[in-house]
Amino acid sequence: MKSKINECTTKSTLLINYTNFKMMNWLIVSFIFFTLCITYQQVLAVTDDIPAEGDRPIADVITEFQSSPETMEASELMFNQNCAYCHGNKGGGGKSRKMQCLRFLNNEYVYKTITNGERSGSLIMPSWSRSFDKTKRLMLTAYVMSLKTLPQCSK
Repeated sequence: MKSKINECTTKSTLLINYTNFKMMNWLIVSFIFFTLCITYQQVLAVTDDIPAEGDRPIADVITEFQSSPETMEASELMFNQNCAYCHGNKGGGGKSRKMQCLRFLNNEYVYKTITNGERSGSLIMPSWSRSFDKTKRLMLTAYVMSLKTLPQCSK
């Protein structure tokens, strides 16, 4: 009688261990998949880089965008959804560089950095060229450039 109980206990223990093993594998695979999706969202997104705004100088497009409250509101939303995780709310700083009140920033530098990305030591700014078309990258540039002129920058 004892041997049948031990045999049943051993079989049920093996079944529980196998079930736990399968569940753990499923969780690990799911975690890796979702991490890759989130980390490489700009690689997974496919957009055509259609020449937006013609071949006008970037400064002219940025000035036009900054003069439109609707465009700047959309630009701020895009920044908050995609950039604030590293650069902080309203560019106030976070895991990466603070964007507020940086007088040395210029339109071309910001646009190229958003488009091509940048690496500084262990910090990696991803390229957004596959996630955002040229117009959206210019909108982000306009928003980042507007952070130079916040009220707290004049102190």
